[in-house]
Amino acid sequence: MTDDPSRRSDPPAGPADAVDTGPLGALGASITSAYGRLITPRLAPHGVTLIQFGMLNHCFKGQADTVSGLATLIPVDAGSLSRHVDKLVRQGLLRRRRSQRDRRVVRLELTDEGTALVRELTPVILEVNAVLLSGVSEEEKRCLVGVVRKIMGNAARNSR
Repeated sequence: MTDDPSRRSDPPAGPADAVDTGPLGALGASITSAYGRLITPRLAPHGVTLIQFGMLNHCFKGQADTVSGLATLIPVDAGSLSRHVDKLVRQGLLRRRRSQRDRRVVRLELTDEGTALVRELTPVILEVNAVLLSGVSEEEKRCLVGVVRKIMGNAARNSR
């Protein structure tokens, strides 16, 4: 990058009162990176990644009980999620059960060890969230969550 003003290009002009958000992808990636730097060393001693914890937590909360259900909640392709499930099964944290109603469906269930790990790590996740959100008011948190949900909804509607 150079400081030579003749080499800089200004972004396209927008409305005078528009907020410069910069590239949203870079902003999202920066948040993800910061979160990963804080949480990864706290999860590693337990043998799970953030994605794997998310999978266990969604199962714990009853939000998903199949790989396809997890794929709607975790932004990772189903093949990768299946490999994560394989690892969690080998670790004794999840088990697969064939549905009694539809033998084609394989349900995921937390083992007692998986349940214990979610309960143990949830305060760790909440602590990291608190660190990242320190100085952010409750109103700002509500606004952040609302805006992110709108952006994700826009992305979902426009990716079909």
